[in-house]
This record gives sequence, structure tokens and C-alpha cells, in this order.
Amino acid sequence: MPGTVLFQWYTIGFVAFGLFLLECLGNMVKSTWYDADFLDPETIKDLWAQNNINQTLQEDYELPEWLRWLSLVGPWVGAVAFIVLLVHAIENVVHGARWRKENGIEEERTLMWKTSDRQELVLLVISMPAVFIIMSIRSTERMWMVMRGFDTDGDALTDLALFSENLELAAVCQYYTVFVFSQICVSLMAEQKSSEDMKTAIRFAGFQGVYSWCIFGSMHSFLLFVIAFFGHHIDTENSTQVALLAKGKAAEKTLGTIASVLSLLCTYNMFVICKLPYMKKALGNASMKFNGTKILLLLGPNQLKILMSLTIKSAVSGPKKKLVGFLNLSEERAMLLHSSLLCFECFVVVILNYVSWRGLSGNIQLYGDDYKQLAGE
Repeated sequence: MPGTVLFQWYTIGFVAFGLFLLECLGNMVKSTWYDADFLDPETIKDLWAQNNINQTLQEDYELPEWLRWLSLVGPWVGAVAFIVLLVHAIENVVHGARWRKENGIEEERTLMWKTSDRQELVLLVISMPAVFIIMSIRSTERMWMVMRGFDTDGDALTDLALFSENLELAAVCQYYTVFVFSQICVSLMAEQKSSEDMKTAIRFAGFQGVYSWCIFGSMHSFLLFVIAFFGHHIDTENSTQVALLAKGKAAEKTLGTIASVLSLLCTYNMFVICKLPYMKKALGNASMKFNGTKILLLLGPNQLKILMSLTIKSAVSGPKKKLVGFLNLSEERAMLLHSSLLCFECFVVVILNYVSWRGLSGNIQLYGDDYKQLAGE
């Protein structure tokens, strides 16, 4: 039995994620605990002096105590979220194996631990926040490298680019998760008593809002990734490269607007689907499950935009000016705050998934594949 479990896709995936997370935490411990003494202000000032960080940058990089400790705690909250996520996934796998054993497939050891098509989709929805957890921690580490003066000049620009690249890669994976959730709904609807033509129409026409948001949202995130990657590599004296970058940024704004509108259509689309009686019967509170799936996609770009609008450099007046003065955010501090908050928000999403999906971890397999047919009976 142990051998059959070890070679399943979910085991390989979680081992890879776990090792990646351990590497991130190990780098964090070395860079913040030992090299920078928990980002101690005096130690940071010594590092600035060693790397000749000018006064203007020092003012942008200086960490208030509340942000210092928030950023230090954030990755560990993300690590706890990963453990909760892992426990949830293991529960789902074990229950699926038990269900298959109780239905006469215990002699097929490999098949017993092989996930059904629908259980696989559920596991992907449960597991995908792990990508956001790891990438948020890596982005936080990148901002620490910039703000403690570890990397300067071109290396600092690379760190800032990698900050964006990490989060956009996570966003693309999360768009895929939204698509996977829609396929769970499609598979449930396919089991209802209706004509094949009607099922086909619902599958391809009934989820247009979801599919459109996933496609344009993924394109938008991919374009942001490309802009971040090539943005600091171009030759500013090469007019062709500069023009291409400008066109890319213009296209990004257009795609961003389209994706924002489609997010509303997607939400309405899934609201209608999730309210269907048989969807409620199969998934319980399906709307809450979908909200848990898409919440990181809505928080990711919008939270950073809000924080950037509250930086010291932003032109503000009235009540907003008081808030800007209270937060005292430079652009670098806003970026660090964003990635740190994402660690906490990933924890909330993981808990929401655990609560909303756990009650159905036993029933979801009942709507899946024909296991007896798979066993060759």
C-alpha cells in the first residue's frame, strides 16, 4: 500500500510543494534571523552603509515596527495555512480510498488510491492556494532583499520584477482553479436527467462568463508577467524595444479592464448555477465554495492598487491624506505590505475551503466515476 500512495500525482505534487516551501522558509530564516537579526533597524542601517544606499532610498526602505513584524509573521502564517491545506487534502484522499474499499475494490491496491475524475478536480481546488502561499512568501523575501540593501541597482530591479512575476504566476494557477471548479459543476449537471443536446448546450454556453473571465484573466496575468520579466532587461536607448514595452503596457490596461468586467459576469454566472437545486444537493453551499476559489484573484491585483494609491507619493487631499500619513507607505513598503497580507489572506481562504468542502468530503466521491467498471468487474 505505501508504494501505491507514493506514486500518485497528489503525493508527488505535495512533496514538491512542501520542499519548495521549506526552501523558502530556510532562506527566510537565514536572511532575516541571522543576517539581518529579525530585520533589526540598527542592523539594517549597517547593511545600508555597507552597500552605499543613498538617503532617499533609505527613507523609502525604512520599516515601521508594525510592518516589520507583520512581514516577519506573515510567512509563518502561510506555512500554517499550507499544513491545514495538506491535512484537508489527506482527509479527502483517505476517505476516497476508504469509499472505494467499501465498494469492493480493496483487491486493486493501486486503483484504491487512484483518485476519480471528480475527486481529482476537488483536490485541485483544495490544493491550488498552495501556489499563492509559496509565491507570496517568495515575493515577501524579494522585498526584504531590496529593503535591507542586499541587492542594489540592477539586482534590485530584478527583485522587484520577480515580486510581480511570482504573484502573476500564482494568479494564472488560480484562474485554472476557477475553471476546475466550473468543471465540477459541469460534471454534476451532466448526471441530471435531460437530453444530451441540452447538457452540451449548458456545458459550453451556460458557463461563458466563467470561461471568458478565466481566458482574459489568464492572458492579463501572463502579459503582466512578460512585462515584469522584460521590463528591466530592455535597452532604454533602443526605440523599438521601448515602443514594444509601451504597446505591451497599453494592451495590459485594456485586458485588465476587460477582465474586471468579466469578473462581474463570472460572479453572476456562478451565482445562477450554484442556486440550482441539484447543485445545492451535491455541493451544499456551492456559492461559498466558489467565493473561496476566486477570492485570491480578486484580492491580488486590487489590494496592491489600493495600497499604491495610499503611498506618500500619491497626490491626496482631505480624509485620505490623514490615512496616507498614518500608514506612511512608500511604494516598496506598500509592496511588502501587499505580499505579507496575502499570506494571512491565504490562511483565511484555506480555512474557508476546509470548512466548506470538509462536510462533503465523504459524499463527493458518491457522485464520481464508476469504480467497479474501472476495476474491471
